[in-house]
Amino acid sequence: MTDHKIIQKDYLKGSQGVFLLLLGLWSASQLISVLGFLPSMALVILHHSKNILGTIVVAWSLLVVLLQLSQHNIVKFDKNIFIFALLFPFYVTLTNIVRLEISWKEVLLYWFWVTGVYLVLPAMLQGEHLRRQAIKVLFWTNLLVLFVGISLGVSRGQYYIIGHGDRMVFSFLHPNYYSNSWLIVFAMAFYFYLTGKRNLLRIAAILLMLGSIVFMLLASSRNTFSASIIMIVCYALFSKKRSFLSKFTAIFLTFAIIMLAVLFIDPSAGKIDQITTGRLSIWRMTLEANLNRASALDYLLGFGKYQVKGFPDDPSKTSSTQELTRNHVDNAYLDIFLQNGLIGFLLFFMPLVILIRRTRLNAVSIADDHSSRQARIALGCWVGILVQMTTASVIPSFGNVINIFILVFMAPMALKIKPVQPASVEERTSGLSPVRSIGR
Repeated sequence: MTDHKIIQKDYLKGSQGVFLLLLGLWSASQLISVLGFLPSMALVILHHSKNILGTIVVAWSLLVVLLQLSQHNIVKFDKNIFIFALLFPFYVTLTNIVRLEISWKEVLLYWFWVTGVYLVLPAMLQGEHLRRQAIKVLFWTNLLVLFVGISLGVSRGQYYIIGHGDRMVFSFLHPNYYSNSWLIVFAMAFYFYLTGKRNLLRIAAILLMLGSIVFMLLASSRNTFSASIIMIVCYALFSKKRSFLSKFTAIFLTFAIIMLAVLFIDPSAGKIDQITTGRLSIWRMTLEANLNRASALDYLLGFGKYQVKGFPDDPSKTSSTQELTRNHVDNAYLDIFLQNGLIGFLLFFMPLVILIRRTRLNAVSIADDHSSRQARIALGCWVGILVQMTTASVIPSFGNVINIFILVFMAPMALKIKPVQPASVEERTSGLSPVRSIGR
């Protein structure tokens, strides 16, 4: 019996090591796929490999969890919310079959994304040790690829990318991928600052947070900068250590900055459209092209695949180009609604709201250990992502590093954090301390 337990323990460690390796490859591929010095064929292969690696990570994690369950190991997860969340990919699959336009890539993405967020990764990362290792893998892979890309850009004198508003992204080809990586580096540096014990580590985390903000601003990424500020404000609001005065000050300063920005911009429809790189025009054309001629059934079930023709190819131009079309609108809410209708919209967001609500319960916990602090950061990140979704189709996706961050850092925080039990006499005499765990 003892040998059997040793074999199980070794197998578990090995499976966790494979998981961390696959996670590192998936994380690194997100940014490497937009490195400008790579040949075109390599970029094409890497672009498709991101989704494949994401599927492999979720599938491997699911296999490990199922094997643990088969061996009667305790794996806690919330089956009710998982079953509820499965209604969305089931609905999408059914409507695709009815329309005779099934897209296996889209359908499989939804099935694996829901399984990863609501079941597999929270179950896999219940233990704080493995969860912290996964966070470190995600942190270092992004930071190293960012460092390599920026170093290559500086050495070659390549600072700006033409065609994306001349934004400073060095040798990277897409400012959104680049800025999203800095956003999660910022969030994880904040986590290390809060949970680090050594002063040197905390100072390095602060410097990295400031550096991340600088690079986001240089890339002119307004949504990632806003998300980082929202995360800090939310953490301050839900922290038990903060007084009412400090929380009120944080809210006041946030609204003051927003009002000053509005006054400075002197907003108008044209000015906002220009600032948002033509997104208002795209949304207007999308609504005119689809909803004006839609039936009641279209509102309920959606249009499936859709296209918007004649959108402005440059925000500085007022004319439209009729031959240009696009199948997304840079707005996750509108995109999900157009594709899946009101029913699909509710089936996607209702489980997500439950997930965020449960994260909030852990965030306002009276505890102040690593898990509770991580829950507060996760809640702030959820709010920031919900804001980001108004100008970008952030989720669901396996080709965006934000989704890896959701799986590794945020989704496990929806599991109930068990309160610390007082140490027993034996624990106190033996020098052992109780360990907090999460589960439901």
